Amino acid sequence: MQVLIIADDLTGALDTAAPFSLIGLKTVVAPSRTDLPIAISAKPHVLAVSTGSRDLPLPDALAAVHATIDNLSAFHADIVIKKIDSRLQGHPAAESALVAKCFGRSTLFIAPAIPELGRVVQGGFISGHAIATPLDVRSVFSGTGLSLEIADALTSHDMLDIAHRLLKSTSNQLVVATSGLARALSTVLASGSEPQPIRALNPPTLFVIGSRDPVTIAQVDRLLEVASKLHSIDVVDGHWRAEIQLNDCHDVLMRMVDGGSGRSAAEAGKEFAAGVAKLICSRFRGTLITCGGNTTADLLEELNIGPLLLQGEWQPGLAISAPLLGNYAFTLISKSGGFGDPDCLVRLYRATVLKAPSCYFEG
Repeated sequence: MQVLIIADDLTGALDTAAPFSLIGLKTVVAPSRTDLPIAISAKPHVLAVSTGSRDLPLPDALAAVHATIDNLSAFHADIVIKKIDSRLQGHPAAESALVAKCFGRSTLFIAPAIPELGRVVQGGFISGHAIATPLDVRSVFSGTGLSLEIADALTSHDMLDIAHRLLKSTSNQLVVATSGLARALSTVLASGSEPQPIRALNPPTLFVIGSRDPVTIAQVDRLLEVASKLHSIDVVDGHWRAEIQLNDCHDVLMRMVDGGSGRSAAEAGKEFAAGVAKLICSRFRGTLITCGGNTTADLLEELNIGPLLLQGEWQPGLAISAPLLGNYAFTLISKSGGFGDPDCLVRLYRATVLKAPSCYFEG
């Protein structure tokens, strides 16, 4: 069986694909459509691709989705998943309708719940972690002109029931979902087989925080409260100071902060990522932790890394991957800006500092 995942940002592609790698399926993520030829040539069972369209104006977003699908003809999927944001950010309805049209689907099977992350669907409304007011799924998708089937789910067991039902359904449905359903599908497909071992997280740790989501801001604040040996560097509005550099064996957190200049997040983010890329070389063998889909995509583009090979997930919402081409030796853990409880980054950091001391660079 082959699975195709089309996501509107990179962290979404990664965290939705990650559960399939845990059951032994070769899982590859293309950070952009230009990476698809190499990704497809790796002959994955599961292929995920980011259209990078979440923050684009609607016409540009749809053009990006269409161009991505045009580059997928060589990959023949049994299941097509349009990954959407669990808080319905971006253009979930319009993009899903376009994907459905391109793949000849007449029904949207919408399952946005992620119970393990505290986001559930009841009566067609999404509620839970970091959602102040329940979101009406049907009203968002009502203008697509397609039949809608919205799956309620309060627990992980509910998600497994949905996955079983989905695998028995007809091929006229486009699956519109998040990592919650992907995790349930992988569990059903595993059929009781043992999960694959997760790659060890090696020190040192380099945090690259570009997300300005309140969830991530709270996580970083909490991390800096308890991690006294973590060296923190603030990059204001993406502007780098000339003296910033990586050295010794320090664990480092680099975060982009808003200096009130009015500079756009996209412009500041690209300069932030370019600066981080200049400080990383091919000898870095630690753990690179990124927060924010745009941050992750911009950094990988600056490093010219190409497709990523998934190696599981450290916990739901935290995908583990490595460069497919072997051009870098670090382990990447990526997190969406809006995912995780306040101590998420604290636990992740502790998992790396428990290892033996190491240096950023070999040789």
